[in-house]
Amino acid sequence: MEERLFVRVDDRFIHGQVAVKWVRHLRLREIWIVDDALAKDSFMQGVYGAAAPPGTQVHVVATQQAAGSIAIPASRASPALVLIRSPLVAVDLLQQGLPFSELNLGGLAAVPGATRLSKNVAVTPTQVEALCTLVDAGIRVYIQMVPEEHRIEFDPTVAKGKAVPMNALR
Repeated sequence: MEERLFVRVDDRFIHGQVAVKWVRHLRLREIWIVDDALAKDSFMQGVYGAAAPPGTQVHVVATQQAAGSIAIPASRASPALVLIRSPLVAVDLLQQGLPFSELNLGGLAAVPGATRLSKNVAVTPTQVEALCTLVDAGIRVYIQMVPEEHRIEFDPTVAKGKAVPMNALR
């Protein structure tokens, strides 16, 4: 089955890597940002809408409304991009029944108590547990900043036991 949703964790949402690289690579026409705070902030919604490439629609929804709001027509010629701030939101989306089989970790800034998995991805213990839940549910989780980079598969045993996977900083 062709993937209809490209789900990406990126705490910056729409920026150069997303607006230029991923939108072009996947031929995206729709971007869905799932974020409770942003869903309440019409000014920032406008900012993110303006940051999207021409011809790309941006929708912002709260987490609890996401699965019911994100339409996935079978005739869609290109996938839709779903941007989330945290792996915990991905678990919520999965529990709501949103159909996705992969989770791209694109950017998570380091915060106190976080473990660095790559140059641009740092996760807290709670986020590691969420990622492990996703892997246990059959979701492929990987780190990849831009399409031309090599994917680094998320390994729950490495994430729980070491600060940096052996192949993470290539």
